[in-house]
Amino acid sequence: MSITVIDSNDAGVTAKGLVAAGNISVPAWWTQWHSWVFAGFVVANVAVAWPILRSLIRFQDNATGLWADAVQSGMIGLCIGQLYLASLWLAFGGLSTLLRFAMVLLAVLLGAINAAIGIGEDWGMVMTICIGVSLLIVLLSQLVLAPVRWLTGWRIDFDSAYHAAEAGGRMQLRLWHYLALIFLATLPLVVYRTMDAIAPNDDAAGLATTAALLAAMTVFVAAPVTWLILSKHRTFIAWLAPPMGLILAGALGYLATVAMRSEQAQSPSELVFLLLLPLGALVPVALNLLILRMVGLHLFSTKCCEIGTRMPAVR
Repeated sequence: MSITVIDSNDAGVTAKGLVAAGNISVPAWWTQWHSWVFAGFVVANVAVAWPILRSLIRFQDNATGLWADAVQSGMIGLCIGQLYLASLWLAFGGLSTLLRFAMVLLAVLLGAINAAIGIGEDWGMVMTICIGVSLLIVLLSQLVLAPVRWLTGWRIDFDSAYHAAEAGGRMQLRLWHYLALIFLATLPLVVYRTMDAIAPNDDAAGLATTAALLAAMTVFVAAPVTWLILSKHRTFIAWLAPPMGLILAGALGYLATVAMRSEQAQSPSELVFLLLLPLGALVPVALNLLILRMVGLHLFSTKCCEIGTRMPAVR
């Protein structure tokens, strides 16, 4: 049996159209070079968690003051940005949903374990916090990113021929989407209750609140940058979105500090921490996506074409 290699730039080619016509589908994803480039980036991002956290611990031991808090927040933001990249692929990547969940879960667990080893103090408690907070950030981000996938049909991949065209129109949801959203909403609650049961003295409620705040701020900042980098056609709105995201994230961080100040005294360093952390998250997001964009990663929609026509990049 012969396999036809499909170029997604050829007009009139979609995976679903080929299957409907009785032709051979695209080759297996693990035979494509870009799949292994992507896997290499995943391994690199997981491995870099240890030196980041180790450097952070050493920096905390030797530096004080407001500027030190700014540097520390940026370094923690590097890890938050990596969690956003995991959330991004979970929401818009290829492969089946269960396989994406399993692979993202494995990457997050390995990264959290690597980070806990890098911290190197009270290993059991730190492990619980790292894994719990990491899972919360990834899962809470899905409450925003997954509906965007369902409504727009957006996908992020190297070749759109691996994605079948969808019959439904844009901005339309079906019953199973609402059921899936309810299921997604329960997952962070499961993680929270598990953290509270394993380490009841670690203020699981406070950690969950912090994770929700970090997830929201990171999505505000990183999602517009993702759109700008991976879109083939950049409109005025695409260029305007990143600064607007920074403003929204800054406003959210400021409101959070005001709310916390009403309960306990807050220092200026905590405001600096919340405002600069999303900027640190932009570093791994922009670096990874810019390099992957140069080797073909792009954003496209599966809802903007009919069967037998090309799936163009999102506009």
